[in-house]
Amino acid sequence: MKNTLNQHVLYKHTAQDEIQWFYCGECDYRSKTKCLMQKHVLCKHTPPNEINWFQCGHCTYKAKKKTTLKEHILSRHTAPDKVQWVGCDQCPYKAKSRSILTKHVRNKHTVVVEEVTWIDCERCSYKTRWNSNLIKHIRNKHDASYKVKYS
Repeated sequence: MKNTLNQHVLYKHTAQDEIQWFYCGECDYRSKTKCLMQKHVLCKHTPPNEINWFQCGHCTYKAKKKTTLKEHILSRHTAPDKVQWVGCDQCPYKAKSRSILTKHVRNKHTVVVEEVTWIDCERCSYKTRWNSNLIKHIRNKHDASYKVKYS
């Protein structure tokens, strides 16, 4: 419990200049915790043959992180009657996970434009709320070999 409180304080109430950042030795990425840095290195810089993959027992999908595999199984292989659905408090929508519900709320119920953080494509007029969508856009429309640059 104490660790969770410490993480909350770090993420929500610590000024940027007071954070002891962890810097990646391979790129410009930085993180607030050692654990996040380890996950970054695993996902972005570890060669595939050196990863202990988590294999889905239902299909050929494999993941670098156990949590990613759990999300995959929940979204792709869990019967609707076995899911603990998370309901939207603003409409009848129900999601299989809290993270999916959070995306729904941002996409469907954020009315004031000032509340939305838009990410612009540097190469055209495309803009999105999601960094992952921008990466897909750049790879599909501009540069198939685009690599993510962290700041």
